[in-house]
Amino acid sequence: MGSPLVNPRQLHEQALKQAFSLDAIPFDQGVSATSAWAPRAFVPHAYLPSYELLDEGDRAVCAQFAGLAIAELFIYLEEAILVPAVEQVLASRGSALGADLRHCLLDLIEEEHKHTEMFWRLLERARPDWYPTRQLRFQRGGKRLATRLMTRHPDTFIAWVWVALLFEELTIHVYRHYRDDATVDPLFREVHRFHMLDEARHFRIEQHLLKAFWDPAPFALRAVNARLFGLIMARFVSPRLPLRALELVFERSPHLRAHEARFRQDIFALTHNDAYQQAYYSRDALPLTFQTFDAYPEMDLLAKILPAYTPRANTRTRAFNPETEGV
Repeated sequence: MGSPLVNPRQLHEQALKQAFSLDAIPFDQGVSATSAWAPRAFVPHAYLPSYELLDEGDRAVCAQFAGLAIAELFIYLEEAILVPAVEQVLASRGSALGADLRHCLLDLIEEEHKHTEMFWRLLERARPDWYPTRQLRFQRGGKRLATRLMTRHPDTFIAWVWVALLFEELTIHVYRHYRDDATVDPLFREVHRFHMLDEARHFRIEQHLLKAFWDPAPFALRAVNARLFGLIMARFVSPRLPLRALELVFERSPHLRAHEARFRQDIFALTHNDAYQQAYYSRDALPLTFQTFDAYPEMDLLAKILPAYTPRANTRTRAFNPETEGV
């Protein structure tokens, strides 16, 4: 990548200074059953033309479903992909990474486990009836082939680095909306704030992982992994989780089932819904990740997968410096 990066020793020192205990999060205050659990910008149903058919109660169901799904998403990404991949990397190549970067990765693993615990506690307080045991209800991708390949062979199937990079920045973007939306539940907002505190630094760590694993790989291997990453992202760009929320809406408002075909059509159209894509996977939402895509010609194929991504080839000679890019 050829860009100056934050020294891993500095990142490790920051981790020590910024460490927080879960006791700092006011879980005892519980979750309000009448507030939104996600900002409107992250409620997929709000982008549907058929959203106009929903009353305030139905819309509240959708916002609460979205909040649960976001929490589950971070649990899944961190526990099913990132932590296993980093643990495998440390086992196979830890000595070659240098002591400082190893410390950073150990920090990352410890913090991601803490994040998982944090989100589980949030889910249990929001819907104890849904989470009597810690089983994900919406994110069920742990057995997917791509996940198995990246976590068992992270030296070869290095697309996991891009997955980590993108969703670390998405964490920051999500928190900004939680911070700025006065309708969201205070405990949901606070959990996402604590999550963001670590992930801004994790983004910098993953810049080192990109340099260590992606940059030295032969172009053919990078091209294969770029395609693998594209397949993974296609799943998120074309969301199907909102379909599950429809059943909750229909339970509350049975008369809406007459419009089920319209709802489904609108949900499948989210792939090409510009407002939805701009909110989630755009240069405005993920400026650092998109700028990093620009530096790698093999990532140009994402223009066919991420509707809001247009490569900027003229930036490929410009160094990427997270210190000056606002991370």
